[in-house]
Amino acid sequence: MAGAPVHLPSHLVSVLAALALLAAAAGADAGAQPSGRLPAQASPLAPQELERLLVQAARRHGVEERLVRAVLRQESGGNPRAVSPKGALGLMQLMPETARLMGVADPFDPAANLDGGVRYLKYCLGRFGGDPALALAAYNAGPEAVERHGGIPPYPETRQYVAAVLRQWRGPAWQPEAPPPPPERWRLPAPVWKIPPPTVRVGPPRWRTPPAPRAAAPVGGPPRPAGPRG
Repeated sequence: MAGAPVHLPSHLVSVLAALALLAAAAGADAGAQPSGRLPAQASPLAPQELERLLVQAARRHGVEERLVRAVLRQESGGNPRAVSPKGALGLMQLMPETARLMGVADPFDPAANLDGGVRYLKYCLGRFGGDPALALAAYNAGPEAVERHGGIPPYPETRQYVAAVLRQWRGPAWQPEAPPPPPERWRLPAPVWKIPPPTVRVGPPRWRTPPAPRAAAPVGGPPRPAGPRG
């Protein structure tokens, strides 16, 4: 009868679901992202082998082994088949786009995942001047978020992640440094004094110029007019 539902055995449904999840997590062209977490026993990895791969990747890319180990413990706990609800994959919990950027074809390959994760961690360290706190924040939330916020983003998940990794790396006695106090926003007050206008006035001069002296009359009186000579 057309349109009738097809009932599959429960074990077959489980197998098909697991295969679909693996294909999506490996970066299949369909673009679907996994939303569960595969059991660790799906691909067992001996602790000695995991440590060997970790040391090789750390030395290959010049990143401190203890820092890589702390990141791995916080990301997946050493589970090479780990898949986060957001779609991060494998030991170092690489997002599919990050895995492609680092050239990791199979995020569930422990050696490839470790190599890509350590290279990405080294990239974050170089981008933020070797500051481990900023590099870890970039590894968790993305470099753009760190640059946009001018430091560790104010996301609770990211702040807890950075503190947890740094504590595992530097030891349980490590405590995060207190943030620096905000800069003082003091200003010089405007002056309240004013220069008063001058109160002294210059009056007119009190001295006078004496009058010019008159010309003296000639001695003997005024000249007489000359008469005719006879």
